[in-house]
Amino acid sequence: MVFFAVTAEFISLNKANKKHILNACRALGNEQPWDFSKSDKVVGLISLLFALLGTVIWGFGDLLVGT
Repeated sequence: MVFFAVTAEFISLNKANKKHILNACRALGNEQPWDFSKSDKVVGLISLLFALLGTVIWGFGDLLVGT
């Protein structure tokens, strides 16, 4: 679960890096910079929640299962 959340966040960060470079070029040309799309924000939030949930399950899995 954590692996997939980290992978989703890595892809989002790559897209954000490209967007920041394009926004810098747009700002040099006196154009309005773009904002992040709603879907990118949702994917970032969901991947954070899954990473936290996966870490809790990994850390306290023995207490949840009862072994």
